[in-house]
Amino acid sequence: MKKLFAIILSAVMLLSFAACGGNEAPVETTTTPVTDAPTEDMNQPAAPGEGPDMPAVDTPAVDGGEVSDGTSAAQTLLNVFYDELAANPSATAEDLANKVIAHESIQFMPMVVPMEEGYLTGFNNEIKGFEEAYTFAPGIGTIPFVGYIFKLADGADVEAFKTTLETEANLRWNICTAAEEMVCENVGNTVFFLMCPVSLAG
Repeated sequence: MKKLFAIILSAVMLLSFAACGGNEAPVETTTTPVTDAPTEDMNQPAAPGEGPDMPAVDTPAVDGGEVSDGTSAAQTLLNVFYDELAANPSATAEDLANKVIAHESIQFMPMVVPMEEGYLTGFNNEIKGFEEAYTFAPGIGTIPFVGYIFKLADGADVEAFKTTLETEANLRWNICTAAEEMVCENVGNTVFFLMCPVSLAG
């Protein structure tokens, strides 16, 4: 029985590694002698995105309908959290999570789900010590993006809770991809936590 279990476990691990890195097709190289001059008009400008060795240009993230001045995705969404709490100090964790994930920079189908103490996505160990929590994340896919709004009890040690989040966070929880930044801030007993790419532009 133990041998069978070991074989199954090995097969699962091999499939995991194959899923992460087995997507590149072999490159065939052939040489063709050049006999004719190019037929394209060399004085004609290339269309956008075409031409030799054109680097891909990321579209800047947007903030409030205007192009961002280099603000990262996490900082942009943290600002939404700050603005919403300033406008509505009694906002629930669910209200805040819905407001953050509705920002126009989000380019995936979002979901907002209530959470209970225990093992939460993105952390190595159980997370406890909160009264209410909602996660906001992509509904499907492998985007390395996961965020939480936590509400702690009055008088709770907010700094100790934030330290636990930062210590237990795992930027590579998504196996095949990794988040590039982590933000953990609070307003009173409301904690904003997010791990995501620096830019959400597609």
